Amino acid sequence: MTRNNELTDGRLRPAPRPIRLLASHIMVWWRRAGMAVYGSFARKVMSLSALTAAGQLSFLVALPLLSRIYSPADFGIFTIYLSIVNIGGPLVGLKFDSALYAARTGREARATLVLCLLTIFAMSGLATFALFAFSGKVGEMAGLSARRLELILPFGLLLSGLWSASSAWATRSQATTILGIARFGQPAIMTLLQLVAGIAMSVDGMTLVIAHLLSHLFYSTFIFSFTLTRENFADLRLRALRALPSHASRIRAFPLFVLPAQISVLSVSNLPPLLLSLVYGAGIAGHVGIAYRLVAVPLTVASM
Repeated sequence: MTRNNELTDGRLRPAPRPIRLLASHIMVWWRRAGMAVYGSFARKVMSLSALTAAGQLSFLVALPLLSRIYSPADFGIFTIYLSIVNIGGPLVGLKFDSALYAARTGREARATLVLCLLTIFAMSGLATFALFAFSGKVGEMAGLSARRLELILPFGLLLSGLWSASSAWATRSQATTILGIARFGQPAIMTLLQLVAGIAMSVDGMTLVIAHLLSHLFYSTFIFSFTLTRENFADLRLRALRALPSHASRIRAFPLFVLPAQISVLSVSNLPPLLLSLVYGAGIAGHVGIAYRLVAVPLTVASM
């Protein structure tokens, strides 16, 4: 004799047909729901990655032509500027922008953004005095007058901080398309401006720097113009602004722990050009900057 739930050959009896149909419908519904959620998410991520990669490749493709227009010393000035801005950029915002990713409510995210923007502007002002004090040394590295560095670097630090803040805000607002367009447009506009200026007029290393500034200005302006509305800050009154110090205290872990980690990572790739320029001049820093981009850009694109 066999048990009721087994056949004579030892196999389990198949489930009754109504149960099999119900299970089949549930599986189909589950797969469709999963594809709707994860498919949309995957498309957004792939679109963002593709646009970012295309923007990075635009500079790499134009690099042979740019290297004919600009001298190694010009690229050295640009590399020194980028190194200072890349290291100092996280400092001006104290990495409060990273707290936007962890904000639990819209009100908390808006308060964090206001805190981040106020910190960026305040720290950029302090950086102006610090750069004035060290302008002679930095000008010696770049072969530029201290006055020109005093005018350029504070804006570079300010826009670098705004770049991080606008990126975090776009991600927090789920404005993936806007972020993707900005990620493509920033390096593409910078490269286009550098090429057009190099062909149309007499240029030097400051032309590369100014093109970088304008492209970063486009990046933050484009993102904030599409993601910020008056309603976003309707609930931020004087009382809310007075609560910003306590809010900063609650998220102090970001400047205490994230900021040192970020600076240590950025220093690995940005300190060598500065040190080499002190010893060998801006020309060697330019060669290092070009070589680094030839290696880093393909790796960045491949990892996306």
